[in-house]
Amino acid sequence: MSSRIVGGQASKLGAWPWQVSIRWNRRHFCGGSLVAEQWVLSAAHCFKKNPVSQITVTVGEYQIGNLSTNTQTIPVVQVIRNIEFAGAATRGDIALLRLQRPLKYTPYILPVCVPHPSVVFSEGMPCWVTGWGNIQYEGPLSFPKILREVEVLLIEVDRCNELFSVPQPGSNGSRPILDSMICAGYEHGGKDACQVRICT
Repeated sequence: MSSRIVGGQASKLGAWPWQVSIRWNRRHFCGGSLVAEQWVLSAAHCFKKNPVSQITVTVGEYQIGNLSTNTQTIPVVQVIRNIEFAGAATRGDIALLRLQRPLKYTPYILPVCVPHPSVVFSEGMPCWVTGWGNIQYEGPLSFPKILREVEVLLIEVDRCNELFSVPQPGSNGSRPILDSMICAGYEHGGKDACQVRICT
């Protein structure tokens, strides 16, 4: 789950009903996707330090800090981090959050459709990245902090590794993209979730 949405635009209200805001002490720190009434999928790297007792999930949110009648906020009671995750650039950067109680589905709160494991996504297929992250390198999302979206294209893993081997400012170019990862973006950059030439 990236902390940046670069080159995108503001989404429409209700366009991404599975997008959640994960908060620690009421402050947004990561995003996630609602996968069932009581479960949220997020990134394992988001949960290194924060005690579970102070983590909540807000669903149905469109504008950070402007809770409406469309939102529900529920405490998290369990964080299950993938045991294969060992830090940046390792496999298994995924976590499940169990909510204190099942939430109620509405037109603004629905689970994401999870594909069958046998489904293969081809190179060049368009997909979307959503969130409230920075809109440029170290450039935070400004008021009114509306949920953003950006369309990116899937890139084949070998090609992604070729592109990553090119030295880039602020990067050693050595992070391998593993077969268990998804690579998406544009070779020329400008639209992605991390403001480098390619994003994983």
